[in-house]
Amino acid sequence: MGNLSEIQKKEIVIQAKQELEERRVKRIELLEKVWQFSEKYAAEKQVENNIFVFDLDEFSQKYELDNDEILELYPEGSDLTTIYDKIYRTLKIPGVKVEFKGLSGRVEISEKSIFRELCKDGNLVFSDIKNLHAINYKIEDEAGFVKDLKPIAAYTRPKIENVTYFNGREFETQKKLLIKDKEVDLTDEINYFDDFIGAVKPSGNFNYIKYLEEYSEIFDYILKRYDDKNKVIKRTIAFGYYGTDKIILNGWESQRESLRAKDFKKMLSMKYKKEEIRSILELLKNYLGKEDFTKIIFEYSLASLFRYDLLNTKKLDKFSYLLIIGKQGIGKTARMNIVFNRLLLNTTNTYSNDDLKGSISKIAKEQYVNLPMWFDELKEFPERLVDMLKQMGTGKEAVITRGNKDMEKDDYTFLLRRPFIMSTNHFKEFDPALVDRFIVLSAYDYELINNEEIGNELLDEMPKLGAYIYRNIEKIKEHVNTLNFDPSRENANDNVIMIGREIAKFIFKEFELEYEPSKKVVYGNNNIYTSKDMIKKTIIKEVLKLSEWVEAGVKHNILDYIAEPEGADYILGVKQLEKYGIYIKKDRLENHYVAITAKGLNFIEMNEIKVKTLAEFGAHGFELKTTRFSGINKPQKAVWIPITEEFSEHPDDQRIGELIVDTLKECLEEKDAAHESDITLRLELTHGIPAEKSIELLENMVGNIVVKPKEYMYKFIENPIQEKLE
Repeated sequence: MGNLSEIQKKEIVIQAKQELEERRVKRIELLEKVWQFSEKYAAEKQVENNIFVFDLDEFSQKYELDNDEILELYPEGSDLTTIYDKIYRTLKIPGVKVEFKGLSGRVEISEKSIFRELCKDGNLVFSDIKNLHAINYKIEDEAGFVKDLKPIAAYTRPKIENVTYFNGREFETQKKLLIKDKEVDLTDEINYFDDFIGAVKPSGNFNYIKYLEEYSEIFDYILKRYDDKNKVIKRTIAFGYYGTDKIILNGWESQRESLRAKDFKKMLSMKYKKEEIRSILELLKNYLGKEDFTKIIFEYSLASLFRYDLLNTKKLDKFSYLLIIGKQGIGKTARMNIVFNRLLLNTTNTYSNDDLKGSISKIAKEQYVNLPMWFDELKEFPERLVDMLKQMGTGKEAVITRGNKDMEKDDYTFLLRRPFIMSTNHFKEFDPALVDRFIVLSAYDYELINNEEIGNELLDEMPKLGAYIYRNIEKIKEHVNTLNFDPSRENANDNVIMIGREIAKFIFKEFELEYEPSKKVVYGNNNIYTSKDMIKKTIIKEVLKLSEWVEAGVKHNILDYIAEPEGADYILGVKQLEKYGIYIKKDRLENHYVAITAKGLNFIEMNEIKVKTLAEFGAHGFELKTTRFSGINKPQKAVWIPITEEFSEHPDDQRIGELIVDTLKECLEEKDAAHESDITLRLELTHGIPAEKSIELLENMVGNIVVKPKEYMYKFIENPIQEKLE
């Protein structure tokens, strides 16, 4: 510039300043455009997964800006806070993440700055200290300076749950804000904001209405910050297979917090190798061996996986309960634990009589899965459960509604969807409609193998096989769908076992193994007292042998005496039995019994039944009495085994007769003679015995046990005929 004049120099400087100003103005214009269009871009572009992506190429093309000029404006490492702030404010989604693509720089923004933005023009101060949220009211002096903060709300970090909930019948979508110990239902568009205020504000009078806008911003901040839309919690009231589109197993959380529910969920997430499952199946094959008894339990258990769906889709009209009979010590519990409890539920806990006492809600709480509940050593059902069990035998569930005394509250409704498995040495149930719902499996009908050593090895491994079954349950159900069978109730028992057999074969085949299904299925449905009858027959056979004598070339036994007690010669059989500590007794209904003392038990060969003490007879349904016997000074304990039941042709009439005698005793405590209607009404209300039946049996007792002092009146004979042997 040495040869230039001063004027030229000034012109050059002025021009340079003009160019610099033009570049500055152009830069400011571009900056303002970027800021302006950033807000527009934020308003028009959708946030995905709580992330907003500022894509420079997309941004420049959309608003016809020069990409290179923007890069000159924001070289690498520039401060992008202003763009971030423009986007953040426009989105009005506190907590959203803003990411840059094509621009690289820093963003100077913090939680505190967000909180300040929420409340900067209002009267509330929102702060967050170590996950504790606090909302304070600013108290200012006359000059407008904050002189104090009055706390109006404090609560720990909130949480939002997006829940898909399965209530045992259908799916529900739930979205809740969990704040302190309260839930705010975010799907309740009318009440959700008031519920939020109620959750965060302390008790007492506080006029939050004038701070509504600020509260609203805080509420929006919490909602957007903690609402992870990608994470949906799957929660259920009950695990299980409910249908093709309702497989409530892996990935679901149980609403129930019981130990059993936790153990079941733990099994679903178990890890295993394919080689492990094959080894378990090989061990299981050795454990089952040729024993049909355990195989039938295993097959029933597998079929029960699909009970709910089979009944719901009417592919089966009935899915029977399983009742396993057999005395203590034969390994019922061990077998059940291996092929059912550990396999499908991952537990060794059983249910008992205590679980059926008290409130029905106690049972309802155990409906965490739609697989059978196993009751061990159950004797009988409470009457209140019988009708529900009948319903569930032919339906997928039973609904129990318990009325609420408070008219403003809804009734309690419980769902029972779990079928029952029972193992016992004596089960007493007289209701034919309920007995019809059972598959009765008696251990006495099968040869049992001592496989305890393999069982102990297998017990801990079975949950892995269960985990495999649940993980492949859709594939198993596809195979079940290929099976053809008549769904009628008459064939239900056979169909249930057949389905279980086919599932077992399918699972074994997946590992190139062969499953040999059960062959001998003996249903004891026609006589639920299988163990009792077997013991009774064995004892009578032995007693007849011990009472035999020969007279004039003719063989006699105790039955001759029972048939003709007046025949003096026949008393020989009675006397012969008494030497062994065995006596013939008769009750008030003229039924004969063999009364066996502890001494007598030593002379009776029980073979495989192996009842060793008198007390063990009680477990099989026999009555133990302290009885006086002729020739013995002190009363003796004895078990009474019925020989004849001549009172009635109906198999239940003996029991009804005993109830009639007990009921008449009750009536006679209040008066000298009882009216027919009083007796029959009590029997009908208490035991469900029809009046016609009671009257028929009462008439049969007249002259033997009771008398009728006048029409329709009954009382006991004052001096009843004593038992002849006494």
